Amino acid sequence: MPDRRPSTTAAERGFLPVSSEADAPPGDRHGRPSARIADLADTRRVNLFDLAAVLLLVGAVLAGVRTGALPQVGGIAGAVTGLLLALNAGPWLVDITAGLEPIPRAIAVLGAILAAVLVGETVGSSIGGALAARLGRGVLSGVERGIGGALGAAQAVLLVWLVGGLLVAGPFPTLGREASHSTAVRNLSAVLPPPTEVVAEVASALDDSGLPDVFVGLDPIPLPGVDIPTDTQAGAIAAAAAGGTARISTRACDTLVTGTGTLVAAEYLVTNAHVVAGARTIRATLGGEVVDATPVLFDPDLDVAVLYVPGLAGRPLRFTTRDPERGEQGAVLGYAGGGPLVVLAAAVSGEYPATGRDIYGEDRVTRDILELRAAVDPGDSGGPLVLADGTIGGLVFAESRTDPGVGYALTPTAVSVRIAPAFGRTGAVDVGDCLR
Repeated sequence: MPDRRPSTTAAERGFLPVSSEADAPPGDRHGRPSARIADLADTRRVNLFDLAAVLLLVGAVLAGVRTGALPQVGGIAGAVTGLLLALNAGPWLVDITAGLEPIPRAIAVLGAILAAVLVGETVGSSIGGALAARLGRGVLSGVERGIGGALGAAQAVLLVWLVGGLLVAGPFPTLGREASHSTAVRNLSAVLPPPTEVVAEVASALDDSGLPDVFVGLDPIPLPGVDIPTDTQAGAIAAAAAGGTARISTRACDTLVTGTGTLVAAEYLVTNAHVVAGARTIRATLGGEVVDATPVLFDPDLDVAVLYVPGLAGRPLRFTTRDPERGEQGAVLGYAGGGPLVVLAAAVSGEYPATGRDIYGEDRVTRDILELRAAVDPGDSGGPLVLADGTIGGLVFAESRTDPGVGYALTPTAVSVRIAPAFGRTGAVDVGDCLR
C-alpha cells in the first residue's frame, strides 16, 4: 500500500476491516461461485429455513399492525445508524481482535456489527413508539398501523435476505447449505445483491485509504498459516535486494504519497499504479540519490506502473519464472510510512485469482495474487517479495482488512508479462486521476 498523507501534516490515514465490493454473488476465495451457491440449483422447494421465514413474516405483519409505522421507521433508521457506527469502528475492531484466529475473528467482527444494528434498531423503535403513542386511536392511528403492517412485512423480507445471505457466505457449511437450499433465499438472491457486498460497499464509501479493492465483497478468511523465516533468515534473503529497492515519492492533488519501487532493469522501476495515480511529480530515492521519474506504463486494472529513472544507480532484480508455492519463504522489502527501508519476514500461504476492482473502485477485474503471511504496512506498495534464490516472487500491493498479519502480492508471472513492453520507453504516459 502507499503511504498517503496530507501535504501539510504527517498523519497517516486509517483502514477499515473490510474491502469494498458490490456486484458479484458471494463465492470462494478463488473468485468462483462457492459450493453453497452452486447448491442453489437444489430441487427441494422448501425447508426449515423457509418455514422460519414464513413464521417471521406473519409475526412481523402482526407486530407491525400492533405497533404502527413509526416504530418500524424508527427501527430502520436506528439499524442503519448502528451499522454506520460499527463500520466506522472498524480499525478498533481489527486491533482488539488481532490476537484471535481467523474464524473467531470473523465471528467477533460480524457479531459486533450485528449487535450494533440490533441496539440501534431497539433504540430507534422505542423512539418511534413514543411518537406513535401521541397519535391516539383516531383515523390517523389506524392508517399508521396499516402502514406498520406493510413495513413489518418489508423488514421481515430484509431480515431473511440479510441472515440468509450471511449464512451462505459465512464460515458455517451446514447452516450455509440449508440457507442456500431455501426457496426464499433463492428468490431474494435473484433480485437483491448479497448483503455482504452491500456492507462492503458502504465500508468502501467510508474508506479513505486509497487502496485497491482486492476482492468483490468482504475479504475472505485467510488461508491456514504457514511458517515464516526468522528475522535473521529474512535479512539474509533481503541483503542482495536492498540495492534495488527504491522509495517512491509523489505529489497528487495536494497529497504526499509514498510507496516502494523495485529496480527490474537498468533505469526502470516497477511499482503499483495506485502509488503514482494522478501524480504531478514523481521522485525515486535509492542509495541517498534522488532522481525524477517518468511514468512509461500505467495499468489501473492490474495495479502496476513502470517508471523511467535515467541515471538511477542500483542492482536490478529479476522476476522468478514461476509462481511461488504454498509455504515458500522469503522477505518483503518496503519503505513503510515513507521511512527507512524495512525488511519483513514473509511466506506464501497460497496463490489464486481474485475478483476485485480497479484502483478507482469502478471496473471489475481479476488478478492472480499471492496471499502472504507478512505484516505489510502503508508505504510497502510496490515492494518486492524476494525469494531465497534472490529473485522477485511477487509485487506487494495490498493488505488484508481483516487480518493485520496478511498481505497480498501480484504474481511474478502476471507482472513480468505486463511490464515487458515498457522497457525502452522514455516518454511519459497519462497516470489518470488522483485517488479519492
